[in-house]
Amino acid sequence: ENEESMNHFICAYTLEWCNRGGKFGGVNQAGILFYNTIIDNLLSRDNSKFSAGIEPFVKIHHFDYPQELEDRYGGWLSHLMQEDFVHFAKICFQSFGDRVKYWCTINEPNLFSEFAYERGTYPPAH
Repeated sequence: ENEESMNHFICAYTLEWCNRGGKFGGVNQAGILFYNTIIDNLLSRDNSKFSAGIEPFVKIHHFDYPQELEDRYGGWLSHLMQEDFVHFAKICFQSFGDRVKYWCTINEPNLFSEFAYERGTYPPAH
């Protein structure tokens, strides 16, 4: 069966950090509104050839994060960077969790670790 006959389709995408400065930078409400619009449009039955709408599958981190946090903390090895990520994830869950059922916290963490720390082609090791 294809997705249309099953009346179910999933769209995966990554959220950009809406709080570019981490816990200290506040939340970009325009970013929250942008993603609310995307989620609502995906779920809307009126905007989809699929009778049940399109189910969002949200990735919270997919290889990038704000440069300001890299400069401040030096990357993921800092517990402060990790705390900022938890703060960002909570913002995502609070803002979108009423409509998003499927989440990926960190997309392909093995590849990110390999490129950042083994090969040195991604920050912070580049």
